[in-house]
Amino acid sequence: MRRKERGFTLLEIILVTLLTGGIFLTVAVALSSFGAAWERGEKRYATREEFWVVWQRIEAELSSLLAPPFGLGPFFVGEAEECRFFAGDPVGGEGPWEVELAVAGDRLVLRRTPLRRPEGEEEEVFLVEGIGRASFS
Repeated sequence: MRRKERGFTLLEIILVTLLTGGIFLTVAVALSSFGAAWERGEKRYATREEFWVVWQRIEAELSSLLAPPFGLGPFFVGEAEECRFFAGDPVGGEGPWEVELAVAGDRLVLRRTPLRRPEGEEEEVFLVEGIGRASFS
């Protein structure tokens, strides 16, 4: 009489290896998809946060809006690519400033020129890059 040998057959080992490999492949694809979705979400959040900061800055400048010197002219002057107005300093109390909000290529730029200081002393603040289209009309 023959004794039964203990152990696994070659077919059983191959099947287990294939099943384990299939499970690992499925998990790797799922993690890869999850990682890509996570990065897209992070990018969207960062973009929203950046636009929120820009909006807060523009809102602060507009909240300190001043009447034009000597009460002459409109509050806002400009074309489709830029808008100019007079404002105080919403943070430091300096001013008044001539503020220009302009679209330069794909960038939104804020320039502040003090009215009580010598010419050429302007402050340029780069607000946001990558805007597709903007207009002040």
